[in-house]
Amino acid sequence: MDVATDKKYLINVFIIALTKAIYHRFELVGNLNMQITPWIIEIFNLETKLRVGIWEHELDFQPIHINISIHAIAPAFPQAIDDCINYQPICSWITNDWPRQKHTPLLETKLFELMRFVFDFDSRIESADISISKTKAIQEAQRVGVRMDMSRSEFENILLAQNEKISLVADQTA
Repeated sequence: MDVATDKKYLINVFIIALTKAIYHRFELVGNLNMQITPWIIEIFNLETKLRVGIWEHELDFQPIHINISIHAIAPAFPQAIDDCINYQPICSWITNDWPRQKHTPLLETKLFELMRFVFDFDSRIESADISISKTKAIQEAQRVGVRMDMSRSEFENILLAQNEKISLVADQTA
């Protein structure tokens, strides 16, 4: 090959590699060259019953609707459920385990608990958009609730700031 042919060959190789990187996000996983891609896992209108609210009647269980949109990275061509973000354990926790907790005055507190559970569930989760709605809070409304949409790093920064605040208060009272 002459220099001009070598140059064309290298340019073509570069263009192919760049195209793959742009259109097929991939990275090395362990010792295997496994193609990774972004996934969005959606859970719509999952119903559970929680004891949440500031009013006396909210000391009892009430229907709560959950919507979750999880952004995660996982293999582009999963071979088994472990390759995927398995939504079944998340749904099970929401409907079976979470209702066992004691009454909580604020829906915002429950939302933060759920956000923590989702991020703790799988380290491949990069962000989550979660809403929690009460179906019986306002008679004229079908639902009212709160929503939080944040990345893992934003969530971890909030936790870090909260822990620093708690440490500062503890130091001042000691």
